[in-house]
Amino acid sequence: MESKRYNKEIVQFGENVRRLRTAKGLTQSDLEAVTGIDRGDISRIENGRMDIQFSSIIKLSDGLEVDTVDLFRFQ
Repeated sequence: MESKRYNKEIVQFGENVRRLRTAKGLTQSDLEAVTGIDRGDISRIENGRMDIQFSSIIKLSDGLEVDTVDLFRFQ
């Protein structure tokens, strides 16, 4: 990761992706199929080990059938 300043947010974002994915009953492979994002990258995103491009955020929100803002609702 480029900066430790954003680590918390990157981890929280990944936790949201995982929470939303599992709530929909999707596996990482299912999410890969609907988004085109590699399953390994999905794993890294969910574990807070990968910064993410804006286009991938849009793909994730579409694949999870949620508003983009829902990915950023940190608890």
